[in-house]
Amino acid sequence: LSSFIDKPGVKWLAVEGLADTERLDVLFQMLDIDRLWMQDIVNARHIAKIDLLDDDVLVVMDYFYRSDSVLQKEHIAIILRKNMVITFQETPNPRFSTIFKALHDPKVKLRHSGADYLFNIILSSVVDSYLIELDQQRLELIDIEEQLLDDATDNVELSRKLQIIRKSFLFFRKNVSPLRGEFSHLENSQHIKSSNKIYFIDTHDHLGQVFQLLDSEQAIITSLADYISTANE
Repeated sequence: LSSFIDKPGVKWLAVEGLADTERLDVLFQMLDIDRLWMQDIVNARHIAKIDLLDDDVLVVMDYFYRSDSVLQKEHIAIILRKNMVITFQETPNPRFSTIFKALHDPKVKLRHSGADYLFNIILSSVVDSYLIELDQQRLELIDIEEQLLDDATDNVELSRKLQIIRKSFLFFRKNVSPLRGEFSHLENSQHIKSSNKIYFIDTHDHLGQVFQLLDSEQAIITSLADYISTANE
């Protein structure tokens, strides 16, 4: 590992699995990672955050996905250093396989744009998982709206479905909301080149869309719940 760390050029160290704390402790020491950051990285229940320390950046966030139609999350931690990105995943799932594959193509911009560009691509892929989940919830809400137009619809069953969506929505919002306002901290890192800040702005805009959609879906869920409640009276 020492030879890998000391190699010239941009490096991506991907750590999969956070259960083996003894091996992680050795790794943290080799990488000289701050002890408070260690706790943030291994704690799968830690709230989302963005932190800077001596120009290094730590982002703690959750990757969202569906398993048998049930919303799940995976704890992700990403560190940006000069010429190096370190990712920590709760499980060995191939969340970033598309990015790994792209890195093998010598023609792609990703291979020639620095660690900060790679760091943003990883961040963006996690934010994309938020937009995918919100789009799925939106389709489910549209389906309930359409069923309400049918006089033969069982409102009790619709109420049950809406409660399931609301539970997923609240779970999602609770884990994403701490990132609101945090992204601007990245602008203070010396490791983010001026030429690449436009890409961080784009990812920040996507995150802003996430919060706009959260506010919109909250209003829709409340409206549908009120409508079903009134129809049942």
